[in-house]
Amino acid sequence: MSDAEPRCHYRLRIGARERQCIYYEGHGGEHELAYDPQPKPGDKYDTGKARYDLTPPYAYDELVRVLTYGAGKYTPNGYKLVEGWRARYFAAGLRHAWAYWRGEEHDEESGLHHLAHAVCCLLFMLEMELEGTPEAEDDFDAQDYRRPCGMCGAEKQSPEPGVRCGQCGVRRGDDKHDQS
Repeated sequence: MSDAEPRCHYRLRIGARERQCIYYEGHGGEHELAYDPQPKPGDKYDTGKARYDLTPPYAYDELVRVLTYGAGKYTPNGYKLVEGWRARYFAAGLRHAWAYWRGEEHDEESGLHHLAHAVCCLLFMLEMELEGTPEAEDDFDAQDYRRPCGMCGAEKQSPEPGVRCGQCGVRRGDDKHDQS
């Protein structure tokens, strides 16, 4: 087959992109598509690529403010060096989420939105997960922070107020429960 042979006429338009079969006319098989060899003015082959334009701009701005604040308070990208990062960023994210849930919109120290702080913590965790950053073997274990029930002595009860002891049924925060 030479370049002089006519190309297959099969074409498919995907968005602004047109693809043409790479074979020559009369090939008799399935079509294999390639980009149109002759791009037209204004063509941009970005179909299927990540749509960064979908990022919510105001939320992104607030997130960047949190990152900038943190870089000044600590060090730029210092989150990558935090020992026990998984539990510590999880805990920090929850603290900010709960503060927002209780009606506090902005963090008292930074003046920035609590939800932006929480999202920042989640992004740090996601980044570390995607990078495959290991945790130290002696990292935080949620079990370490659980206390025995003050009523019956059952081990490893939730530290959260209002949660019932799995053995005696007394709620955390009740006077009977916290006598230990």
